[in-house]
Amino acid sequence: MRPRAPALPALEDTTVWKVPVDGSPTRGNPSAPVTLVMFVDLECRFCRRAASVVDGLAKKYGEQLRVVFKHNPLAFHLRAEPAAELALEARAQKGDAAFWSAYELLRAGSLEDADLAAHAKALGLDVARAQKAIAARRHAARIARDQRLAEEIGASGTPHFFINGRRLVGDQPAEVFESLIDEQLARAAKLVAAGTPPAKVYDALQKDAKAAVPLERILAPAPTRDSPGKGAKAGAKVTIQMFADFQCPFCKRVQPTLDEIIAAYPGKVRVVFRHMPLPFHKLAPLAAEASVEAFRQKGDAGFWAMAQRLWEDQSEAGLSREAPERHAAAIGLDVAKLVAALDSRAHRAAVEADQKLAASLHINGTPSFAINDYFVDGEQPAARFKRIVERALGPHEPPTMESLHGAQKPAAQPSAAQPPVMPGFLGAKHLLVMYAGSRRAPPHVTRTRDEARALTEQALREAQQGARFEDLVARYSDEPGAGTRGGDLGKFPKGAMVSEFEQALEKVAVGALSGVVETPFGFHVILRTQ
Repeated sequence: MRPRAPALPALEDTTVWKVPVDGSPTRGNPSAPVTLVMFVDLECRFCRRAASVVDGLAKKYGEQLRVVFKHNPLAFHLRAEPAAELALEARAQKGDAAFWSAYELLRAGSLEDADLAAHAKALGLDVARAQKAIAARRHAARIARDQRLAEEIGASGTPHFFINGRRLVGDQPAEVFESLIDEQLARAAKLVAAGTPPAKVYDALQKDAKAAVPLERILAPAPTRDSPGKGAKAGAKVTIQMFADFQCPFCKRVQPTLDEIIAAYPGKVRVVFRHMPLPFHKLAPLAAEASVEAFRQKGDAGFWAMAQRLWEDQSEAGLSREAPERHAAAIGLDVAKLVAALDSRAHRAAVEADQKLAASLHINGTPSFAINDYFVDGEQPAARFKRIVERALGPHEPPTMESLHGAQKPAAQPSAAQPPVMPGFLGAKHLLVMYAGSRRAPPHVTRTRDEARALTEQALREAQQGARFEDLVARYSDEPGAGTRGGDLGKFPKGAMVSEFEQALEKVAVGALSGVVETPFGFHVILRTQ
C-alpha cells in the first residue's frame, strides 16, 4: 500500500494555544525559552514510541527546553489510569524526580497490578500506600484537570504536544519537533532582545493565546414517553439521549459509565435510549425490535432488562433469532407476543423513526449522545460526561451556528502547493485501521473487525467536520510509517493498489473524502489528491 514515502508533512496550524503548566510535573530548565507540553496515555503504544523522541530532544536542547507532563488516559485503555495514579503517587511521595523515574518504568511494559506494585518497590515507595492510592484513585482530580484542559484545547488523542503553545499531533519523527523548536527558539530570542526576561518568555507567548475550542452542540428534540429511559423522572434537568446499537461493542462498554453518571447526580439526570442499528451490524435491527417489544410489555424495566441481556452476548449466537425469545422468558415477558411482533416486524417503524432522527441530526456512529443541547461522540470516560453534565446543569449558554454538530466546516484539503498532475496516475492520502486477521496486521493489533469499522467511522466523522487529515492519520492509522508522512501514498499508476481501494478512489473527486472503504488490509478513509 506504500509506493513511496514523500517528504514530511508541513506544519500548517500556526495557532498558539493557551496551555498552562498548572503545577504539572516538569523536567528541564524552568526558565527555558521553549516549553514542550505533552498529553500522554501511559498505555498508548504511540506515546511510548514518541517518548524516546522527546528524550532525544531533551538531550539535544538541554537548558533550552522544558518538558511538561499532562495525563490523558483514554477510555479504552483500561490500565492507563491506574498507571497514571502510580506516577502521581510517586511524585506525592518523593517529588518530580520520582515521577519521571516512574514514567520511564511505566512506558516500558505491562501495567497490571503486579507490575505496578513491582514498580512502586523499585522506586523505593511505600508500596502499601501506593496500592491504596491506586485503588482509591487518590489523584483522580489531578488527572481530571489535565483531561479537562485536553478537551478544552482539542487534544483528543494521544500523544498530543504543544511547543510554546503550537500544536503537534501524534508519533512524529524528531525532525518535525526540531523544526518547530528551532522556530520557537528564534522567536524567544527576539522577545528577550526586546526586554522580556528569559523566565517570562512562555508567559509572554501565552498571554494572547487561544483559550479553548467551543463545545460541540446539537439541537435534538426532547424525547417523548415512547422512548425508554432510566434514572431521574421525565423532565429532569439533564436528559442524555443515547443513540445506540445492540451489536456495537462501544455501546456495551459505555453502559457502566452512564450508570455512574446517574448515581453521581441523583434525581437530576435521565438517560433515554434511541435506536440506531448500524448498516453493517446485520443482527442489530432484530435486537432493536425485540427491545421495543419488551418496552411495550413491561415499560422501562422491561426494556433495560432486555437491553442488558442483548449486550451481554454480542456474538452471532447471542443475537440470533432465538436469543430474544430466551431473554423474554427469563425476564417474564409474554414470549408468544414477542415472537408475533418479531415475525410481523411490528416495531420496525419505531426503530426507523429513531434512525431518521439520527440522520437529520448528522449522527452517523454509535454511541452518540445529546446531553441537553451538548453533543458527545463515542465511548467517553465518566469524567468527560460529568464535565458536560455540569455545563448542562449551569446557566444555559445558547449554541452558535458554528458550534452545531454537522454544521458546514472547511473540508480537509490537500496542500496548496501541489506537484504537477501526472496523466494516468492517481494520488491519495489515506488512514488504515486494521483488525486481528486482516492482511499484514501486526501482532499488537487485537481489535475485532467490528471494532475496526467503528473506529474508522469515528475518524471519518472527524474528517467530515474539518479535522486535519494528517492529525487523524497520526491518531488512527495502523499502517507502519503513516504518521510520519500524513498518510500520503504519493502518485501511483492505475492498477498499483488493490481493486477495492482503487475503485473507491476513482469514485471521489480530487480534494474529496471517500466513505469507509474495506480492503483485505482493513478499513480505510481516503483523501484523493490526484
